[in-house]
Amino acid sequence: RHHWAPMAAVVPISPNDHTVPLLGSPRVAAGNGIKPKGRDRCCQRLLSCVKLRSVDELHKVFTFLVAAFLANSFFVAGKNVGTVLFLSVVGPEHLTTVIFTSGLCSIAFGQAFSAFSRSRTTTLVNGVLCMGGAALTTFFFLGATMLPQKLPNEGGSSLWWGVLLLYFGIYISEDIMTMFVAMQCASVAQSYFSVSDAKRLFGKVTLGNSLAAMSVGIVIGDIAKAIGTVQLLMVQSFLLLASALVNCYIANAYADQATGGKKKEAASWWWRQFKRRAVVEELAGLGNGLVEFHSDFHQDNV
Repeated sequence: RHHWAPMAAVVPISPNDHTVPLLGSPRVAAGNGIKPKGRDRCCQRLLSCVKLRSVDELHKVFTFLVAAFLANSFFVAGKNVGTVLFLSVVGPEHLTTVIFTSGLCSIAFGQAFSAFSRSRTTTLVNGVLCMGGAALTTFFFLGATMLPQKLPNEGGSSLWWGVLLLYFGIYISEDIMTMFVAMQCASVAQSYFSVSDAKRLFGKVTLGNSLAAMSVGIVIGDIAKAIGTVQLLMVQSFLLLASALVNCYIANAYADQATGGKKKEAASWWWRQFKRRAVVEELAGLGNGLVEFHSDFHQDNV
């Protein structure tokens, strides 16, 4: 005799059943009367403490926080390194001239940078900026190690001009690169957050700027004493390379979250406002440089 088991009843599957995760989230489990596991409860408590909605959102905020930390670390170090190297090698005699020249170069670079940024993604522009800045900083580091670290007494000689132009370039590049690297990092963050998410999360992302300002500001003096001021140029190169790697990760991991349409128009409006403010600040710096140049010239004649 053969005993056949009765066939199980076929349960119809609704079209929306495929959206239910196999490993239920704590919220779904709680709704079904199943208590979430301890690890899930800890994760939910952590997210609620930092006012985040999911683990993916936590990962995204942390990634952009690291990018902000690296960019602002380069900013804090560069604002000190350029001035210290110029004053220690060239001296204060040419400080007014280099400030005036740096203002002119910043305006020219800003116009070229604005033209290059059109019709290109923010991550592409940021990657080119970081890689180009790392190569330029490495070039200046090699030049500073090969040439004398003191302006020769023979004024007008080829060596004198070489040292002078090298440290003019270091001061101007540090002044320009620090401003535009920090600005472009903020532009990348704006391109990958919606308006509603930006209101909630930008405060947490900018925490990286504050951490960089405090930590780098505290240790930059001790690092300079330990390895030398010139070697800080290579530290900056490594910071830019690390920023380029994080930027590449952002471009690949969040490619589907890049904003477009009206949000691009909003970003272009933000860029126009930034450019106007930058031009005003540079014009103010040029005016201050002209006043200092006139006063120094008057004192020399007297």
